[in-house]
Amino acid sequence: MKQFWIRLVSHGRGRVLAGVLLALMGVVLVYQDHTPLQRLRQIQFDQYQRFMPRDRQAEPVVVVGIDNRSIEQLGRWPWSRSVMAELVNKMTEGEPLAVGFDVIFSEPDHYSRGALSRQLPQLSAQTLKGLSDPDQRLADALFGEPTVLAAIGLSNALAGARLPAPSALARQHGKMLADLPVTRYPSALLSLPLFEARAAGMGVINAGVDPTGGAADKGVVRSVPALARLGEQPMLSLPLEMVRVAIQWKSNQLGPDVQVLRSNGELARIEIGEYGLPIQDNGEILLHFGRAKASYYVSAVDVIEGKHAGLFSNRFVLVGINTAFEDRIVSPLGENLPGVDAHVQVIESLLEGVGGGNARGAARVARLVMGGLCGVGHRRVDARTHHDRA
Repeated sequence: MKQFWIRLVSHGRGRVLAGVLLALMGVVLVYQDHTPLQRLRQIQFDQYQRFMPRDRQAEPVVVVGIDNRSIEQLGRWPWSRSVMAELVNKMTEGEPLAVGFDVIFSEPDHYSRGALSRQLPQLSAQTLKGLSDPDQRLADALFGEPTVLAAIGLSNALAGARLPAPSALARQHGKMLADLPVTRYPSALLSLPLFEARAAGMGVINAGVDPTGGAADKGVVRSVPALARLGEQPMLSLPLEMVRVAIQWKSNQLGPDVQVLRSNGELARIEIGEYGLPIQDNGEILLHFGRAKASYYVSAVDVIEGKHAGLFSNRFVLVGINTAFEDRIVSPLGENLPGVDAHVQVIESLLEGVGGGNARGAARVARLVMGGLCGVGHRRVDARTHHDRA
């Protein structure tokens, strides 16, 4: 093998060698997600984030946390739907732009009429009809307000999994979004149809956690879907759907235009009305994280007690888990955050028009660098060949 390379160089075939190396490097870069270059790219991306985190001057989002203090006073999670209905009423009284739920109400309340009829079959229909239904109370609280439920896309159907009913987004933009090369989930975990029918929208909350990182890299969230397909139905992510619903609610119209723009045949940008962010070709947003702040977190129990009456006006509100052990993520900044914070970062980035860019840009730079190195190697091989001939 060594003699082959010596003959290749000695016969003035340095150009061939450089071409072979360039072709090999091109193949590696095209399939870099399956090579160590992917990990190097991630390290570089994280270093960039830590050196220049996104500035978080404005706080357009408030998180209503299902936190330890709320659990101590209201009982273990999940709470009664009557409690959730009271929480929703308190939030919507403050006239928020939209209210999103980073939790799923997939099962009936233990004290719903249906559950009681199964648990206590001796109860008459008239008795059940006279009881207050916690599920109906929550459905009534969701209805007529800019509320957005969560959906989790599933690769395999689980018990209770199903696909959603056709959404406003699908009816308005279904044909345009149908053939995009985004992640498709054959099934989903959703809230009860009663709640789905009453809410103004629904968005996916799947995260783009990298499963191939090392031990110190587990759970790092660098990207989240901008949109995905549940079955054949396109669906925006929870934070983007909140912005879409807010614009729709303010304009009293069908909803803003949702466009996915391409560059050189690949997905490049998503636009919702006048707001937009760059996306990757798989439909994910590469997030530019800002430093964590506690100032936009409030306890759910305080909201129910009326302690934040004026906090929600003209702001987005997210309801999510905020405990030390459940639904946590790690940002590229090395911060351990509640999972709901990723949605906050997306809304802030969309309103500011600041994203983490597009990973293809880094790949193109790498190709240029590699091409330059091959050019240097090619010139050196040619020079050495001429020297040997002399």
